[in-house]
Formats: sequence, C-alpha cells, structure tokens
Amino acid sequence: MHSAEASLEVPDTGLPGMIAHSSAHNRNQSKSEISAFQRTGGKIEWLPAEELDDSIAADLITQNRSRYGNADDRDWMQRILAGQRKAGVSHFGAVAISKRNNEITGMAVFYRFGTALHLRYFGADYNLDLNDYRYFVLCYYEPLDYAAARGLKTLRLSTSALRAKVNRGAKIEPQAIVVKCIGEQHISRSEIERHNRCTLRHYQDQFPGHLSRDWEFVEAHRDPPD
Repeated sequence: MHSAEASLEVPDTGLPGMIAHSSAHNRNQSKSEISAFQRTGGKIEWLPAEELDDSIAADLITQNRSRYGNADDRDWMQRILAGQRKAGVSHFGAVAISKRNNEITGMAVFYRFGTALHLRYFGADYNLDLNDYRYFVLCYYEPLDYAAARGLKTLRLSTSALRAKVNRGAKIEPQAIVVKCIGEQHISRSEIERHNRCTLRHYQDQFPGHLSRDWEFVEAHRDPPD
C-alpha cells in the first residue's frame, strides 16, 4: 500500500446528476461555490492538450506546487510537459482553463485512460486574490459534464486534498506501489504486512464511510497482526 486517491463515479447527466444525488449539505456547498465563481466573472474553456501553451502551464502549475512546498522551478515543469508531449501522452489529454476578463486565472490538465478521466495537474495565478473556488470548478464540477458528454465513467481526482474531495462526494481508493529490492536489500513479508495494516487503519480512521469497495480486498488479504 502506498497512498490513496479520490475518485467519483460520473453520472450520465454529469454535474446535475451529481448534485441531485448529493446530500443537502453537499448540494448547497456545490451550488454556492459555482455561484461564487460566476459572480467574480469566471468563465471556463476546454481545449485539447496538444494546444496547451507549455510556458503558461508551467508557470501556473509551478505557482501551485510552490505554494505547497515543492521546490522544483518553472523550467523543470516545462521539461516534464515537453517530455509528456514527446511521449504522446498529450494526445489523450484535455485542459480546462478558467478566465476572468479574458485573463487566465487557472487551469487543470487531464488525461484520459480507458473510461476514466484523470486529473494530473492544477495551476493558478495566485497574484489574483480571488475567492472564486476555481480549483473545484476546474477540477471537480466542470470535468463531470466534460466526462459525461464523452461517455466516461470515472473521474479520478489524484491524491491531494482528500478531505475536501470527500466532502464533495468523492470516494477514497487505495493506491499500491511496486518495490524492487536491489543487491542485499530486502523487505520482509512481516514488514510489508505491518506497513499495509497501518496504512489501511489510517484511511479507515480518517475517512469512515467514504472508502471504495477496493479496501475490502485489502482487508481480506492482509495477514493477522504479529
């Protein structure tokens, strides 16, 4: 076990379907956030990832990463985007851009795999002090309509801000990692099971009632405590 990510089933009717099946609290919260975005003059545009300006994207994404303690600079991010473009990943992507008075305020980069739409990057211009909930509009509300219109079934929302996403109806899915030991290094089975038990317990304690059914498999296949 490595971590967990938030995911959301995409209703056939997109955002209206999600709101209709939400609790009264979540429904009111979603409507309030969307209204706040619209009141500040926010607009959303979608474009294929191939048309993304990497220099603009790198600047916005780096601002967001720096805000939360990441030290990689703008050039590093631009190289990452260029590498993905060279590998052809961008062919399967789309970008949601938020604007106010024709000025870009934020963007979210998504990639499509199978029937799922994956949120990969979020970036914002934090020089603009706007309490407009652009993060959730770009990464959560708008993608529901985008995915539903294309017959996609799942919106995968990455591993960050899990509490905020759960509060808006997302489920938490387990993420695994494959570790290859080199040379004399070795990880015992008991160490692995102890780690998995701690990880499982952490998410059970943090998000009771919000875990996907995949956690049942993790629970069923863990070894008993030492």
